[in-house]
Amino acid sequence: MKKVFNILLTVSIFLYPVLVYFGLQHFDIRIVAGLILAILTVRFWFSKSGGKGKQGIPQFRFILIGGIFLILGTLVTDSEYGIKLYPALVSFGMLVIFASSLFWPPPIIEKFARLMDKNFPEEAVPYTRKVTIAWCMFFVLNGSAAVATTFYASQEVWTAYNGLISYILIGVMFAGEYLIRRIVMRKIEMRNTEGGENS
Repeated sequence: MKKVFNILLTVSIFLYPVLVYFGLQHFDIRIVAGLILAILTVRFWFSKSGGKGKQGIPQFRFILIGGIFLILGTLVTDSEYGIKLYPALVSFGMLVIFASSLFWPPPIIEKFARLMDKNFPEEAVPYTRKVTIAWCMFFVLNGSAAVATTFYASQEVWTAYNGLISYILIGVMFAGEYLIRRIVMRKIEMRNTEGGENS
């Protein structure tokens, strides 16, 4: 039951822009902010109490904390900007996580690659660093677009970008990187095989 509840909380965060859009169409902004505050607070609590080895990446919790303060800002000021800036906060939070791994290695893409491939070759490490840099650039652009749609676009455009387009772009990045990584790994394997045969 706890796992199901946790999944529902995660889904609700992914659907955040849609929830905000429909919520603001039918309810007072403070009611919407209160509901979102409850969701983020419970999600943060679950991320802390997931049990040994299940807490995930600690930096993600700081994004949730930032989101909680944004929503509190909406409750205090009665402005929708606090609610609508949360997707931008997520992008810039992810930028900090990815960028920091470049200065305190291993790069986060290398971590993910090693989880997927137990025989991850050391020759592929430079590639993972380049991919991590590419993701940093993506989060800069995505976060900037999220800010722009918050202040300079309609509610519909904000919802469309942050609730659909940005997810499509993330999916394209994931799929493209996975395909390129397969090609890179195959080239490394072929090179190592040829090297072994020549020796």
